Amino acid sequence: MEQLIATQKIAHDLPYAYKAGASLNARYQAGPYRVLFHLDGLQNAREAYQQVLEKVLDTPELGASVSVSIKRGCSEYEVHCGPSSEFTFSDDLAAAELELLKRLRQPAPPKPKQHTLTMMNWMQVAYQLGDESYKKFTQGRPLYPEPVCYSAKP
Repeated sequence: MEQLIATQKIAHDLPYAYKAGASLNARYQAGPYRVLFHLDGLQNAREAYQQVLEKVLDTPELGASVSVSIKRGCSEYEVHCGPSSEFTFSDDLAAAELELLKRLRQPAPPKPKQHTLTMMNWMQVAYQLGDESYKKFTQGRPLYPEPVCYSAKP
């Protein structure tokens, strides 16, 4: 979880749209933590990749052990539609995309408790995985009391 928070801070400081999260039951996602950037085109992704990689390597909680990669499209979409390297797009789609973009609204600002609820969800995922780094955000306290365990011998 500590790495997720550190990566989210990097994402927040960069000028790209992103999402960060922790999940246990994402069928097409390997690993519990993700920070994804949404960019327009492979060239933009390659430029952003360099910036992200430099910041990851320079962050003490992260470094070379943290994977940074470029993907095109949604993992679930690739499972059902084939590899993204084989996607083809009709020229007609550009006009349709522009029309759709005109209709998009700015997202509502986050509600005051949203950040807290997100952090609690991430801590719950970390706890379930045995990722003790969540305790750095709970003043060292566990989410739940340790259960009492007994020896098999009296």
